[in-house]
Amino acid sequence: ASGMIHFAKMVLNGIIDLTHETVFISSRIQRICGRPTEDWMFSTAYMGGASWNDTFWKNDRFDKLLIEARAETNQNKRREMYFEMQQIVRDKGGVVVPMFANYVFGTTDKIAHGTMAGNWDMDGDKFHERWWYS
Repeated sequence: ASGMIHFAKMVLNGIIDLTHETVFISSRIQRICGRPTEDWMFSTAYMGGASWNDTFWKNDRFDKLLIEARAETNQNKRREMYFEMQQIVRDKGGVVVPMFANYVFGTTDKIAHGTMAGNWDMDGDKFHERWWYS
């Protein structure tokens, strides 16, 4: 989380300009901080007026839910709010997703590992550092 706080301070102080050229920096921050949250993705790509809202889509209900979900402390209610936002994007959004990546993973008894990380596929994307032949 400290990496994200440092990144946010750099943005607020004008050191980093949130344009399409910062996609690389953002992806590196994601590697440090873990997967992006629902708020992170919705705020940067779908909220009305967001810099990366490539379709210029705006939905008042969606934006209202997004702001309210940030302050919601009840996890079940927040989950319902994000679910509704996903439905709004699916049904009324400006983006068409033609396909999703299809990842296939195999297993074998010939590979061993310690406790698996849950923040990315393949043991937190550190399999090459933390797995060994058994």
